[in-house]
Formats: sequence, C-alpha cells, structure tokens
Amino acid sequence: MSGKVGSYDKIDYKKNETQLYISKNVLNPQEGITIYASFPLNSFSSISNVKKIKWFISDFFDVIWGVLGLLTLFLYSLISLIKYGIDPKIKRPIVVQYTPSKNINSAELGILLNERLKYDHLVSLIFYMSHKGFYSINLINSEKNKNNVKFILLKDSKEKLTRAELFLLQLLFDNKKEALLSDVNSKLNSNFLKIENFLYEDLIQKNLLANNPVKTVSSMFGKNFLIFIALSGIGVGIQWICSFPHNSAASIIIIFLGFLISCVPSIFMGRKTQLGAEEVYTSKGLKLFIKKVEKPRLEKLAEDPEIFEDILSYAIILNCANLWIKKFGEIASINKENILSYSLIYKEVNRSLKTSAQKSSASRGTSYGRSSSGSSGGGRGGGGGRSW
Repeated sequence: MSGKVGSYDKIDYKKNETQLYISKNVLNPQEGITIYASFPLNSFSSISNVKKIKWFISDFFDVIWGVLGLLTLFLYSLISLIKYGIDPKIKRPIVVQYTPSKNINSAELGILLNERLKYDHLVSLIFYMSHKGFYSINLINSEKNKNNVKFILLKDSKEKLTRAELFLLQLLFDNKKEALLSDVNSKLNSNFLKIENFLYEDLIQKNLLANNPVKTVSSMFGKNFLIFIALSGIGVGIQWICSFPHNSAASIIIIFLGFLISCVPSIFMGRKTQLGAEEVYTSKGLKLFIKKVEKPRLEKLAEDPEIFEDILSYAIILNCANLWIKKFGEIASINKENILSYSLIYKEVNRSLKTSAQKSSASRGTSYGRSSSGSSGGGRGGGGGRSW
C-alpha cells in the first residue's frame, strides 16, 4: 500500500524466491510505502547472547571504556589519598596550653594547620625571629621614610636555625647590619614559594610532616595524567582496530570527570605524622587558652615579661592576635604604649608585605600567598633589650 497517511492505495509489485520488486515512480511529501509480508516459522535464526554483547560493546564502547578508565583513576587517587593525605587522629579532649610549643616556630605551625604558606605566616615568622633576639624592628616616621619599618641586626648566630629561618635572615640583611622593609619587600615576595619549600623541608626533617604537599600534588597529578593518556590511547586503538563508532559527547564528559578525579584529591595531599598531629592538637589548646583566659589569671601570667611576645606570633597564626592584644591592654601593670607600638608595627609590616604582594601578583598574573582575616596587632616590645 502507498499514498498519504491513512490511505490504502495499492501498488504494483513483482517477486521471486528471494526478491521483491515494487513499482512506484514518485513519493510525494507526506507519502510512504507500507509492506506487509509473512515468513515461515524459523526463517531467521535467533541472535546469540555473545553477539548481543558484542553489539552492545560496539555501540557503547566510548562509555564503557571511559567508565573503566575513571574507576582506575579513582582507585589510584583513593590509594594516594590514604597514603599521603589522611592525618592521624587524636581522640582525646583538647587540653588548655599556657605556652606555645618549643618544637616549631609560628610559620611551621601555620603550615601544619593550612598546608600552604600565607602572608600572615611570613609576618608572624618575622616577629618570631625578632622575639628570639636576632634583630629589632622599629617604625620610622621621618619625611624620607614615612611609616617605614627598620630592621637592625642584633646577633648573627646561625646555630640551631632552620632552613626557613636562616633564609629569612639572608633576605632581610644580605650581609648588612640594617635593612628597610621597603627595600626587602620585593625579595620577600619573589622568594615566597622558596620560603614555603624550606618550611616543608624543615617540618619533614623534624618528622612533623610526612611529605611535601606541593611535590606530592605535582607527582600525583602527573601520574594521573599519564594513566589517563595511556588508557585513552589504548581505547582509541581498540576503537580504530574494531571500527567502533565514536561518541563525542561521552568523550567530553569522561575527560571532564577524569580531570576532576585527578584534581580533587590533590587538595588533601599534606599528611602530618603522629608528631605533627600532636602539634596541631597542642595549638588548639593554646587557642582555647587565648580565648578563655580570665583577667586575674592573665595578670598573674603577665608577671613573666616574655609571655606576651612568646604567644603573640602564634596568636597571629591562630587568628587570635586582636584578642590577645586586647586582653593584655586591659591589664593595669602593662605599659599601654608598648601594646600600641606592637599594634602599629605589626599593621605596617602586614600592610606593606601584602600591598607589595598584590602589585607583584598583578604584574605577573599569579598569587603566591593567601592572607587570613582576623589577625592584627603587634608592635615594639622591650623585654631583654630586644625591640620589635
């Protein structure tokens, strides 16, 4: 039958044992041909399950191979995450700590907490080294150097210094006795990642960090990329040899998911050792002390002239510097001018470094550090003949 939809116009045809000939010169728009034919039972052999599977693989090879590739990447990423990214657990209540750890400097604590160096960490390390007596920090308000900061070297002993501490001294002074912050800003910014790498090495040497997070991420991403390329190459080869059809949409989705599987686990690739996890646990106790200490208790602790400076650089890391300075400023026996000096110098160093970093990032199109909010305060202290 032929004709418009719903019509039953007959057409001429001829047939033999194996062929059917239909005579119809032209099919107009919205016309078609419907052929009714009957065949003897068992005229067609049944399709085997093996052939059905082959056809299914042929039709959906891109998806099947892609899923297998994603599972391979996921398993490798999961194994790497367990090996390099999961920290030991400390399953006991937080205990108040009245003093910071003697095993690590403030910037090393920042790395353990955040796995990356931030500018607040670098600022805290500058004040940490000053408190240890290596140099003094003074605010200059002359016409030539308005709101500049001057570093004066007090001792040049390199004993028991970590790589990062020694490198910081070299950047600040470079065989000189004095330095202005405005003159060393660019050096500090251009060597930011190098300082970060030294901190990683110091923590690994102290058995506090199991691996360098940056190197581990690069290595893991590179291996994931090689696995992805190898699987893609094998898949394309099989597809070409077997003449399987190609599904572009499925390939794009699989590539995107493969990229996510490769990248997401790398965020957690800085595993602490048991000792490193203990240091983080101890810092939580110090933060609890800073937040909860009451005035009578603090007044008694303030009898030690070093206590304020001992904790301040760590308070910067813990985002409690404002609170620590405020609480000390409320103690009658404390010199309020000293507290104000701490605050002014810290703010100027912090502002100057971050301003320089923003200019450097804008010119290079990169960002070295990420700053944290909530930490300010600092200044010039006078214990033991040292000044900030």
